[in-house]
Parts: sequence; C-alpha cells; structure tokens
Amino acid sequence: MFSKVEINGIDCHPVYKFLRSNSNLYDSKKKSAKEVPWNFVKFLVNEEGKVLEYYSTDTFANSFRDRIEELLNIKRINSQFSLPKNMLD
Repeated sequence: MFSKVEINGIDCHPVYKFLRSNSNLYDSKKKSAKEVPWNFVKFLVNEEGKVLEYYSTDTFANSFRDRIEELLNIKRINSQFSLPKNMLD
C-alpha cells in the first residue's frame, strides 16, 4: 500500500508513471500512456519488474490467481504453500 499519491497527470508518482508507460495503457503512436480511470486497478509485475498485465477496476484478483501463483512459483500440491482463497478476493 502507498500513501496517497497522484497516479495521473503532471504530478504522477514515478511508480505509476512506470506502470502506465510499460503496460497496455501506453499508446506507442501517441507516445503517451492513458490515464488510470479509477481506483483499484491492478498491474501484474514479474520479479524483473516487467509489467505483464494491466487489469481494470472490475477485474477481481481472484480471476488471475493462477497467474499470480505461477509467478510466485507456488505449488498447489501442498496447500500450506498456497495462498488463502480469500486473500485475492
């Protein structure tokens, strides 16, 4: 969690500037990124810092749970290493 920061505009926090510019919000023809339309968007980032996906507000994290677990290299075979089901709801 972050303290309150600007996620769009001229005072955009560098983290969000990076996320927006490296996601499908970026328009290479216009050489600019679209604004984040609302709270609770999600960016999926791998261990190298590459933005893999952008998910809109209406996408629940549980819908891409398998992808998160794959990136975390969590094996579902042993439930003690699996994320709790309600953690991503």
